[in-house]
Amino acid sequence: MTWDYIFMLALGAYAFKSGGLIILNKFNLERFFQNSVLLIPIALLAALITEQTFVIDQAIDLDERFIGLLIALVLIKKKAPFLIIILCPVATVALLRQII
Repeated sequence: MTWDYIFMLALGAYAFKSGGLIILNKFNLERFFQNSVLLIPIALLAALITEQTFVIDQAIDLDERFIGLLIALVLIKKKAPFLIIILCPVATVALLRQII
């Protein structure tokens, strides 16, 4: 794949996203639908994180990334600073990969 195709795909994706925002702003959606549209990116991000963490070769696998995700969830629950939420799981996963 050449860079021209990558740039064209990126431009097309941006155009679709911008077009969706313009179209949604023209219509007065009910409050329920407005809230639902706002939650779609969160659900997609959660699905991507889950798939990248637990699935290896189309099979569920619990490895050191699962421990890192648990640590991140605990830190989020305790309302830790963002940098701590990122660095602690990364360090834990790196240490576990060195040990195991």
